Amino acid sequence: MRGFVCRGFASMGEEYGTPRELIETPEKALGDAREQIRRFNKPGGRVQIGVACNMIWTVDEGGYRQTRKLADEEKVLVTTHIGETTFELETAAAKYGKTDTEVLADIGFLGPDVVAAHCVHCTTDDIRLLLKHDVKVSNNPCSNQYLASGCAPIPEMLKAGLTVGLASDGPASSNNHSMIQAMKFAALQQKGVHQDAEIITAETVLEMATIGGARAVGLEGEIGSIEVGKKADIAVVDYDNAWMTPIHHPVSALVYSALGHEVVTVLIDGNVVMRDGVVKSVDERAVRRSAQLHADALTARAGTDSFKRRPWRSATM
Repeated sequence: MRGFVCRGFASMGEEYGTPRELIETPEKALGDAREQIRRFNKPGGRVQIGVACNMIWTVDEGGYRQTRKLADEEKVLVTTHIGETTFELETAAAKYGKTDTEVLADIGFLGPDVVAAHCVHCTTDDIRLLLKHDVKVSNNPCSNQYLASGCAPIPEMLKAGLTVGLASDGPASSNNHSMIQAMKFAALQQKGVHQDAEIITAETVLEMATIGGARAVGLEGEIGSIEVGKKADIAVVDYDNAWMTPIHHPVSALVYSALGHEVVTVLIDGNVVMRDGVVKSVDERAVRRSAQLHADALTARAGTDSFKRRPWRSATM
């Protein structure tokens, strides 16, 4: 695999519903993060550790400042939620009289090593601030629609010159990690909200999923496109199937017609990790079984396993 694992934390927010068990001091969380960074981050390593503040209503100014200090000292990626929901903006306005973007700019948190997740409710002034500090944006269209958070102003951000990468957020908030699905949602959401079929192109979405993502984490010189001198991180897609036929344009077909399982071979740094749809590095079936067992145990401990027995719910008019 290749990626960044960011050690996140929440230091407050119980009054807003954050479970007490998930709240920890910045000192504890960042101390653990520093330990993991120094243990695992190696030059050229495919998996790097970063640090993450949750969001403005679960981390105070002190926590953000401490995170900024750690990121500067250890030279690591840092991420946080910005403008994901109207609630985020309301709590920032009530406490600080500003947007969360403005607060983070004022305390010196923003910078070129920051990946801002969501940015759904960023204003034009917020976008200017993000651009001023060279903050990178992570667009999560599946999550934003699934949780009814809204639609990020991606066309405005791209026009302003912001770096935007595409992301899946996670199974807890979008129900899968499919980047193929994320590409289609990214395009359709913008087209539907703006009622403009040409507001975003398939090529733009593919760039967000590839070189845009690489730029967002500072790896555009190594990955994100097939070029001489870059690492061979390559996904091979099989277009020979009924649902993608007929094909008139390969990029459009990938973004709008593919379902995800068309990816047949994957190389990471030139090493084949999946061939003919079979993952070579792990026993995929065993991993899935283990994941289900651990998920069942987790929901039982959390007291949320009743969700599995939820009765049928039809729409009511």
